[in-house]
Amino acid sequence: MGRKRKIQDGDKFGYWTVLSKADKRRYLCRCQCGTVKAVDYGSLLSGSSKSCGCLYRAERRKIDEKRIDARFLGRKLGRLTPIKRLPGTPDSVRSLKYLCRCDCGKEIVMTVEQLKKARSCGCLRRENSAVLMDSIKEAGYDKIQDARIDGTITYSLVQKTRRNNTSGIKGVSRLKNGKYRAYLNLRRTQINLGYYDTLEEAALARREGEKLYYKPILEKVKNKN
Repeated sequence: MGRKRKIQDGDKFGYWTVLSKADKRRYLCRCQCGTVKAVDYGSLLSGSSKSCGCLYRAERRKIDEKRIDARFLGRKLGRLTPIKRLPGTPDSVRSLKYLCRCDCGKEIVMTVEQLKKARSCGCLRRENSAVLMDSIKEAGYDKIQDARIDGTITYSLVQKTRRNNTSGIKGVSRLKNGKYRAYLNLRRTQINLGYYDTLEEAALARREGEKLYYKPILEKVKNKN
C-alpha cells in the first residue's frame, strides 16, 4: 500500500492555495478569487475540487462568450453589423459590448441585450419618424383646415377639462383667495368672464359665455356638415 501524499502549506491545486491544516481530513485553502474555505484532502488530490466554484463559472463564461460571438459577430442585423467584442468582463454576458457598424457609416457600441432589438444606429428610427411626422403634419393640417370656422378651430371648443384644472369645471379656476374665475379661450385669446364667490356662479357664467361666443360657431359647423 503506497504512502499518502503529504500536503504542505503553499501547495497549489487548481485555483486553491493551501494555507494550513484545518482538521484531520481538511485543509484551509484560499481560492484565486480570495475565498477561504476548508477543503477535503481527497478532493484536493483527486482534482474534484479546483476552486470555490469560480473556475467553473469562468469556464462556463468562456463558453457563453464564444456562443454569443458566433451568434452576432459578422452577421447582419438589419442595418447593423457587429465587428468586434470590446474588452471587459461585465457581471452578465447580456451586458457584453460589441462595436457595430451601421449601413449609414456610423459606428456604435451596443450590448447583447440591445443587439437583440436594435436594427440600426438610430438612423432607421429617425427616417421612419420623419416619414410619420410628415404624414401626421399633412393629415393634421387637412383636419385643422376642415375644422376651422371664422378663424377658430372648432374641435378646441369641445375639449375635455384639463387635469390641472383647479375647480373640476372647464373654464373655471379656483383662486388663492377662495374665489372663482370664469373664462374661455377663443382664437388664441383668453376672454375673462368675471370673478365669483361660489363655484356655481362661475360655472353659470361659463355656460352663458359658451352660448354667447361658442354657440354661433358650432351652429355654422352643424350647417356645414
